Amino acid sequence: MTVQAGIETVTDLEVLVGEFEELACESCSHDLHADGPATHYARVQCECGVNVIKAYCAWMVAAVLTNSNVVCFNCLARYEAKDHVTILAPITR
Repeated sequence: MTVQAGIETVTDLEVLVGEFEELACESCSHDLHADGPATHYARVQCECGVNVIKAYCAWMVAAVLTNSNVVCFNCLARYEAKDHVTILAPITR
């Protein structure tokens, strides 16, 4: 696919579905830091069986990258972010 074809495809999608809304942050603690819409996708895993992909805002991404302590939304276990959260990719519009 050429760059031009890719641009035309995105334009066609916008015509069909309208303008894309910003994706909300799916961090359970987002109300505590409220740093705007989601900017990256991340895989969250825990020993309790949680294995999901969530959309995180810039604040939560920074918390993961600086290896802050985080809490599992399912079992409430505390752990270092580097051991259970992987930043996958930026959200593009």
